[in-house]
Amino acid sequence: MFFSRTGVTRRVAEALAHAVPADVEELREVRSRRGLLGYLRSGFEATTRRASSELLPVQRDPRNYDLVLIGGPTWGAALSSPVRAYLEGQRQKLPDTGLFVTCAGREADTVLAQMSALLSKPPLATLTLRDVDVKRSPAVQVGEFLEQALVAWEKRGAAPPANPRAVG
Repeated sequence: MFFSRTGVTRRVAEALAHAVPADVEELREVRSRRGLLGYLRSGFEATTRRASSELLPVQRDPRNYDLVLIGGPTWGAALSSPVRAYLEGQRQKLPDTGLFVTCAGREADTVLAQMSALLSKPPLATLTLRDVDVKRSPAVQVGEFLEQALVAWEKRGAAPPANPRAVG
């Protein structure tokens, strides 16, 4: 499950879905965030910690998965409002999770903390990718992230799923 305004986070979600392989679903909204007005609205909502009120219903129920990977961009030093809306709305339905963020600077840890605070239990793994690294190739980081999630899963005493399918 992911949101991407510019396509950077989409590349990471697609790489994750390809590596497992897994189902992938993009969070979508009624109104576009393209252009200057979309950019300004995004910044305002992130700064004021508002959840998007225009999020379209998701097609996949997270309860049908053992692990759900959730990602989005950092907007300033804040969580994007579409991802905030998803986490607030699905908190009780989410199984084990892994969180990933893309960023231009160094604000990813703050955003991961905001995402984690919206979960009912801590994530099994986290991944931060700078936009410049995504444009090169995130393959190594994606592999390490998936390994971290599966190792955490095993340490909890649960065997990794025979057919791991996550929604990324």
